[in-house]
Parts: sequence; C-alpha cells; structure tokens
Amino acid sequence: MGPYTRHPGQVSTILAGTLLALMIVFAVIHGVWPLFPAWPSGLSAWLAGALLWTRTPRRQRVQVGILAVLGLAGLFWGWRHDGPMDAVALIDQNHALLSMLAAVSFLRLVSVPEASQEEALPRGRHAYLRTLVGIHLFGAAINLSAVVIIGDRLARQGTFDKRTAILISRGFSSAALWSTFFAGMAVVLTYSPGAELPILIAIGLPLALTGLAYTYAEALVTDPSRLAAFSGYPIHFQSLWIPGLLAACVMITHVFLPQWSVLTVISLLSPLLTLMVLGRRGGCRRALVRVQRHVSLRLPEMSGELLLFLAAGVLAVGLASVFRSIDDQLPFAEFNGTTASTTLVVMVGLAAVGMHPIISVTAAATWLTPIHPDPTLLAMVFLMTWGIGVASSPLSATHLTIQGRYGIESWRFFRWNLSYCLIMLLLGVALLHLYAWLT
Repeated sequence: MGPYTRHPGQVSTILAGTLLALMIVFAVIHGVWPLFPAWPSGLSAWLAGALLWTRTPRRQRVQVGILAVLGLAGLFWGWRHDGPMDAVALIDQNHALLSMLAAVSFLRLVSVPEASQEEALPRGRHAYLRTLVGIHLFGAAINLSAVVIIGDRLARQGTFDKRTAILISRGFSSAALWSTFFAGMAVVLTYSPGAELPILIAIGLPLALTGLAYTYAEALVTDPSRLAAFSGYPIHFQSLWIPGLLAACVMITHVFLPQWSVLTVISLLSPLLTLMVLGRRGGCRRALVRVQRHVSLRLPEMSGELLLFLAAGVLAVGLASVFRSIDDQLPFAEFNGTTASTTLVVMVGLAAVGMHPIISVTAAATWLTPIHPDPTLLAMVFLMTWGIGVASSPLSATHLTIQGRYGIESWRFFRWNLSYCLIMLLLGVALLHLYAWLT
C-alpha cells in the first residue's frame, strides 16, 4: 500500500464530508432561488448519512431506526386512509436545518481561543462566573464543541467535579433559548415558519440570563468554599466578535431580504465569513486548505445529528400523513397562553425521561398545525423545551458527552438540575402568558 493510499474508511468519510458541503450549497441555492428544487440538498444529506452510518454509536442507530420505522408506518397508515404520499418530502424534509448546522460548524475555525491553552487557570468566584458566561457564549456560537474545549481544559487540571458539571450543563443548554446558531433555533424555524426572530431572541435572552444568574447565586449560597477555590477557564471575549458580527449580518440581511429564510442566510454567511477571516489571517491558500480539511474531517463528525434529523424528518412526514386523517381529534381548539404552557410542561417532562426534543417538537408541530397557532408563540414553546429540556434530560448529547469524556453519570443531572428546571419552567410559563396577553 503506497504512502498516498487512503483507507476505505477514510475515503468514505471524505466523500461524506464533500456531500455535506454540497448539501449546504444546494440548500443556499434553493433558498435564494426557489425555482431550484430542494431535493438535491436532501439527497446529498441522505447519501452522506448512508456513508456515515457505521461510525454512529449503536444506541443512536437504534433510535434513528425506530424513528424512521414509525414515520414509514405513519405514511403507510395515511396511504391506507386515502392520504397523499409525498415521496419528495421524505428526501428534503430537514435539509435546510441540517445545512444550517453544517454551515455553522465552520465557525470553529475562527472562534476557538487557541492562545488560552497555555495560560494558567484563573481562580475564585469571579473565575466561576467568567467560565459560566464563557461556556454560554462559546456554546451559542460553536455548539457542542465548546463543551469539549472548555471541559478538556478544566479536566486536565483535575477540577471537573459536580460544580463544574452543573456549570457546563446549564451554561451550555441555556444558549438554546436564544442563539441563532444553535440546533434548537434551526429546528424551531423549520417547524414554526413565520416566527419573528427578534421576538424570540428578546424573550429567550433574558430567560437565559436569569438561568445563569440563578446558577451563580445557587453556587454562592450552597457551596461558597468550593467556589472560592474554583479553577476556571481563561475566556478571551475578544474572540467572540466573529460570531457577534455574523449575528448582526444575519439580522441585517433578514431585514432587507425578508424573502430569504434565516436558515438560508446563516448557511450562506457562516462559511463566507469564515473564509474571509481565515484569508485575512493567513492568506487565501492557507484558508482554503483549512476549509478543505474541515470539510473532509470535521463535517463527518456531525453523523449523529445528521442521522437523527433525517429520521426525524421521516417521522414528521409520517405524522403529517396520520394527522391529516384525524384532524377532528386535536388536543385543543386554540393555542393560547394556557395551552402553550401545558404543551411546554408536557414536552419538558418528556425530555426529562429521555425523549430528544427534536422528536417532541416534530410531533407537536405536526399535531398543532390544523389549529393554525401563532408561529411566534409556538416557536417560544419549542425553544423553551429545547433550552430547559436539555438540562433535565439524562440522554441529551450534552450530558452523554460529559459522561463519556469526564466520567460523571448522566442520570445525576436530572437531580442536580431539578430546581433549576422548575424555576425556568415557571418563568417560561409566565413569559408565554405575557406574550399571549400582549398579542
């Protein structure tokens, strides 16, 4: 075997990364020019998923298989009851969502604070607060990568204990309440089209800040001695200007080009801004090499999310087929503050027992469509489900990552975060009623 011969597994991984890059390109073209079909983007995602199937953990493959079988069963049931069969929807259901997640991953190339790796860890309660805010902001920009980057640094110093685990769990999950780069926001914008993004951020950001404040206050009251000795992460906030600039560009573009969806704008601007910053730092040739390496090696790492959201798309199509034939059996007649709050409590409860938010969001969105809910109110419920549910679920990707890398059992987070989740639920219910009353 020659020096340039690649292992078959490497070839399939590189091919999968290339297909995911094509998925982004096709999704952006469709978003900008609707006459271009969506199915090429969806097909690229499915082909990449097939290539990455074997590198996905067995437990997750089982979950994906169950979702897909349930979706196909729903399609068959709907077909037997004279419902329409939309084969194209099976291919492109979640293509825009997945394209956005893949595009945002490019921000890792310009947002990871490399210089901080050699610095001494700051200590004390201010270090705790700085680390809490840092994991929140970095998580909002680069998603689950922030958990690994900050967690590995703290673990090397032997400071990864219960207090650190709670900090990372709550600091990271609360970013889902407002971040435009989080998977939760992508799901929300997909399943509640027409939702007002500025309102979602205006509601979600204060709720997230309240959660951070509660976490810090709880640590001050319950464990002041450990907090005083806490070794935190040396956050460099100047590296956050890039995600901040991207967020501003997304908002401005959405104002002047409202016909472009937010998912399309993020999918377009994330790789472009990354290329521009890399080119300015090290030249065009080096920038292209780093982007190519990211496509070949890093994009395939989203195999778990890719397969989960593909299967969730099949489930959504199947549920839609079923619900079209039982539209006289809806849970409530209208979607107001009370029914929205009830939906939130039920969905967070399902997350706490292990159901991934994408499943409950998909089911709820499809079930509630016939009563034409206010899309912004519905989106608020979904965002709160994601932000609070992830903190309560022992099977969330965040907690499973912490368990796998740092040896803290994921089931402990349900007990550790119980009071936090109850407080956040009460605040969420109050905000839902306030929005419903104002509108």
